[in-house]
Amino acid sequence: MDDGGVAGAAGVLIPTPQFAGMSSLSQVRFPMMPGSPVYQDLIEAIDMAAPETGGHRGPQELEELSEEEARGVPAADVLSIRDASDRDVGADMIVLRLYRIPDQVDAAEIRRQWGVDGDSHELWDVMFSSQTPGGG
Repeated sequence: MDDGGVAGAAGVLIPTPQFAGMSSLSQVRFPMMPGSPVYQDLIEAIDMAAPETGGHRGPQELEELSEEEARGVPAADVLSIRDASDRDVGADMIVLRLYRIPDQVDAAEIRRQWGVDGDSHELWDVMFSSQTPGGG
């Protein structure tokens, strides 16, 4: 996980009740900018019944940011990854993605394959990395 100050991991997230209403998203910290702002993008959930499309939408136009968007995500909305001792690991990038299991599929079997108990038709994966020595 750690390679001279660069760390990262991926796994299956077991959400708490406070997680209700969360969307698939990515947050990225830009430590080279003043104030180390964090920017956020919503990303598509994965519908496990739909065929894969490759995810590439082709060329996209850049859009100008408003002043509010340029400031980044408000501090209260910045996600954090904590270790077993509840210490913030200082992630510079966090990606949360929802996987929806179709109703006609045995969700418990899919979840077993992912190493997670239960029969919910939703699975979340989480990935993070930190490239800032000593965390954020």
